[in-house]
Amino acid sequence: MKKNLAIVVLGLALGMLLTAPLWLSHAQEVAEQVTLTTLAVGPKAKGAGVQQTGHVSTLSAVASDTTLIELVAAPATGQTYIDGIWVEKSTTDTGSVTLTFGTTTTTPCDTGATTLTLSAASGQTLDFGYHELGIRAPAAKKICGSTDAATTAFRVLAQ
Repeated sequence: MKKNLAIVVLGLALGMLLTAPLWLSHAQEVAEQVTLTTLAVGPKAKGAGVQQTGHVSTLSAVASDTTLIELVAAPATGQTYIDGIWVEKSTTDTGSVTLTFGTTTTTPCDTGATTLTLSAASGQTLDFGYHELGIRAPAAKKICGSTDAATTAFRVLAQ
């Protein structure tokens, strides 16, 4: 009887061992799945078929005057995402960059429209190079910009 019981217990243990997974399996995730995308259509397709990291932005014309100029046209539908600005030069003490969102056709942007201003600290200039913003312009609005003087210049990176 003990021999039969031992065979049954051994058989059950062997059955459990053979049917239970020896390790937990999971899908392999690789860097290409996380960081790279292929852009094949639309305005972002400038490198169609080329692996891109992050996102692709369009660089606007330069703004370097106190008069507002249109930097990014209003989209027919939807919104424009402003990744950031690129400061090329800045006036000491008074350097400032202004972004405005508007819709009018007679002037670059509405007076009193939504405005964002970046200004240099006293005795300083705006830091040159890229400044991340990560904001959306209101739907169907164009993006305009101006500076404190011709001695400050910047561009918008948008999509």
